[in-house]
Amino acid sequence: MRHLFLLLSHLSLLLLLCLAACRPAGTRTGHVTLDYQTDYAAIAAAVDSTRIRQSITRLAGFGSRMTGYPGADSAAQYLVDQFTTIGLEDVKTEEFIASVPLDEGGELTLLDPIPATFPLSSLWPNLIRTSTLPPGGLTGRLYYVGRGDWADFNGKNIVDQIVLMEFNTSTNWENTAILGARAVIFVEPDWTTRVEGEEKYFQVPINFPRFWMRKQDAHPLVERLRNGETLHVRAKARMTWKRVPAYNVLGKITGTHPQLKDESIVLESYYDSISPVPAVSPGANQATGIVALLEMARYFRAHPPARTVYFLATSGHFLSLSGVSAFANRHTRKTPYFAERLTEPIDMK
Repeated sequence: MRHLFLLLSHLSLLLLLCLAACRPAGTRTGHVTLDYQTDYAAIAAAVDSTRIRQSITRLAGFGSRMTGYPGADSAAQYLVDQFTTIGLEDVKTEEFIASVPLDEGGELTLLDPIPATFPLSSLWPNLIRTSTLPPGGLTGRLYYVGRGDWADFNGKNIVDQIVLMEFNTSTNWENTAILGARAVIFVEPDWTTRVEGEEKYFQVPINFPRFWMRKQDAHPLVERLRNGETLHVRAKARMTWKRVPAYNVLGKITGTHPQLKDESIVLESYYDSISPVPAVSPGANQATGIVALLEMARYFRAHPPARTVYFLATSGHFLSLSGVSAFANRHTRKTPYFAERLTEPIDMK
């Protein structure tokens, strides 16, 4: 509830700020005088908390919205439908190409005493090095090391073996690599933080596979290992960098003023998500920005602005802002205004 209250506060503030830009009250712009009177209380009241919750739930329900994953494509189509339903003009998608680490699937097979298979998800690459395993996979004994503190390894020879450990353990997974393990599997926690996630990968291409296992699959294995059972397993996984289509969604409301409608304002938010586990990235918190954009679109559709407003939903936010860059390359940088400034001589004095 606290997060929803903060979101509503932010939405109201954004609406007020954007309205100030789109429909200034009693100000003079060049030779144009505007005399709009703004009811800020009415703007704040236009934010519908029930609709916001439903929109966030819908977006999070698409699964991973990591750019290039099916959930991101579903979200793009949802936004096309929403923009159209709201009544925006010229609603369309604009395709660009993004390079993404695509999780093509993984599994852990229990070889004895009773065979069983559990899904694995690859963690974010170490720089460019993914957690892809050899075609035949890795076979070895499975060890559980809890938090991965040095004392947790006592009596365990993990050299060339596979290690199971808790996720909320800071950088202790490095201990498993130092001691010679071939891969680590993290147990899904009940909760975690962004910092914990960012501590599970490096910005250097170290070849050490890391995986995520759902807690309902991992907990029975943990109990068996704690009870002294010996478990032999085979891990298989593939994550590949691929250049895939990604999409921006664009719609507009034409300004009502005969002169100012030729001036444009772009309101933008990203709709993709990010996670230390790309295939597990529902991104409920990361959906709040795009939901704010939808609320703004609804408000301005009901209260048309003086200037033309474009509503831009971008993907690729977490891939070096590739969606916004694609939009700028396609539109802004091709305008005479921008081109003239690119060709102006540089004053080196």
